[in-house]
Amino acid sequence: MKEILPCLFLRELVPLPGNETHLCIGREFTLNMIKKSVELYNSSVFVITQIELECENPKPSEDLFSVGVKAKILKSSNFTDGTAKIFLKFEDRRSMSKYENKENTWYAEGEKLKAEDLKINNFIKRAEKLNTQLAKKLPEGQEFCTPSGEKDFYKFALRIQELISFIDNDCGITLEKFSNPFRNLSEEELKRKNNRIAKTQKLLSLNSNEERMAILEELVNFYE
Repeated sequence: MKEILPCLFLRELVPLPGNETHLCIGREFTLNMIKKSVELYNSSVFVITQIELECENPKPSEDLFSVGVKAKILKSSNFTDGTAKIFLKFEDRRSMSKYENKENTWYAEGEKLKAEDLKINNFIKRAEKLNTQLAKKLPEGQEFCTPSGEKDFYKFALRIQELISFIDNDCGITLEKFSNPFRNLSEEELKRKNNRIAKTQKLLSLNSNEERMAILEELVNFYE
């Protein structure tokens, strides 16, 4: 199934299906997107992550990953300083193409991608191992419980992503600021974060849960 929707470009956060998040919005083309989505598209949008998080005005042909997600804007609030905050629910994976900028709002065509069923027993065993590895890196009092009954790969993957972000002392994975929060990072820090985003993006791009789990293990092993 293909459809055309307004686009939201994210820095640092890789949207994972089935999860929800708040975002602070400041870039003009993103603010325009919210208005168009709510008024004309039943609050639906495509969410795509930038390859380079420090890029202020990404070009779809060069600066975005090829797989994003369809999302629903559940709530939005405007602030007096011209920024906004939105609450999003990520729905399903989409292969992105045919970008077009109309009236300072990006649109694209998204085709739904299929996913294989999760082999839950194997998933839990490997998830518990990742839990043990990450627990060693967390500050005292910070806990992480493996979702032993969780059948949704992406819910677990989001928790892994949040913990890695916390351990890595990120600015905050849910920010999409008009004032670039990454401009003061060193070249080495930017490279590390961009590499991690690229790896996390594979959780969307790959169709095999076996391959996805291997990516999660690779991400966690980086902190061993």
